[in-house]
Amino acid sequence: MNTMKEIGVIEEAIYKVNSTISEPQMNHAIHFLKGIIADAKASILRISQGFNEKSHSNLTKFFTKNWWCEENFNGKRIIEYLNKDDIYALISDDTHAVKYGNKMNGVSKFKCHESSGFETAHCIVISGIANKKYEFLPLFSTIYLSEKEAKKLGIPFKTKLEIVREHSNKAKELGIHFFAHIYDSWYFNDDMISFSKEKEYVVSLLSGKFIINIDGENIKVSKFKSCLDRRKMKVFYSNGKRVRYLEYLTQLRTGKTVKIVPFITAGSVIKVLVSTNLNWSAKRIFCEYSKRQSIEVYIRDCKQELHFTDCHFKDLKSHAKWHTLVMFAFTLLRKFTKSDFALKKKIYSIGKAVDFFRNFPDFYPEVT
Repeated sequence: MNTMKEIGVIEEAIYKVNSTISEPQMNHAIHFLKGIIADAKASILRISQGFNEKSHSNLTKFFTKNWWCEENFNGKRIIEYLNKDDIYALISDDTHAVKYGNKMNGVSKFKCHESSGFETAHCIVISGIANKKYEFLPLFSTIYLSEKEAKKLGIPFKTKLEIVREHSNKAKELGIHFFAHIYDSWYFNDDMISFSKEKEYVVSLLSGKFIINIDGENIKVSKFKSCLDRRKMKVFYSNGKRVRYLEYLTQLRTGKTVKIVPFITAGSVIKVLVSTNLNWSAKRIFCEYSKRQSIEVYIRDCKQELHFTDCHFKDLKSHAKWHTLVMFAFTLLRKFTKSDFALKKKIYSIGKAVDFFRNFPDFYPEVT
């Protein structure tokens, strides 16, 4: 078996989207992708040295100069790896990525939101899609600046909710159709429900401060959970897990009727899910929300394996290009883990795929 032929996924994938970048840029992209996949200490300098480039400035310019459009490149990736026959759920999340170092234009510290107290406060909002098999495809990654920092840079301020809407609209422009939007408690409100279209359902976790209406009484979720009679809870099993639950129909402030499901999976902690689909069973709602774990795994893999937080450029555009290529790398590795070659080698996860490539010096010469 010709191993290098079997794992030549990088070059093949880059040339499939070659209408968006030039030949030299394709080479830079190939070198960078191989570097972040196969080098535990990837940096622009190390990657350049690994491929015997005379100077790392060319690879630096690949990110800092506007010679290629990351949005076109990313759109090509999505279309190439999208299975139009799948039914998808849209999942959005934000990630903290605390960084130290240069005072970059709003990129030197990653924090959650505008009230964090930092002038450069921001986080990254990520959206992706999961199919029935819980397989995740990242779509878009947007740096969410604080209102103060956005104003300083002359950039229109966008809230997390506005960014998620923007992600959803861009995905639909690419021909992706959703049957559900899956959020955590931060994103759930009446606006997100009204934003979803007919036959698109919203599933979310409810925060303790959220107000629900039970038997005509407005009550916080935290108080609602403390008043539940656990003795009346029913049971279903999901992936071998015993889940205790109850079901209620309630109304939001807008008059929208939703189904809420308080449940317990382990210990005594009660969590409350909400669904705009009144016909779904408690188990179906629980299983749909479980797809949200796929974006958590994606973020973890990108941070631990693919140098998601190691970008040290001084402008937002370069960070957008870096994140675009990280999404590309993840997509390639995810596809690789589904190949017959990887299955024979028992390479089932992104971490094992990265370890596999690091053991082949011909893939990335500088790996030691």
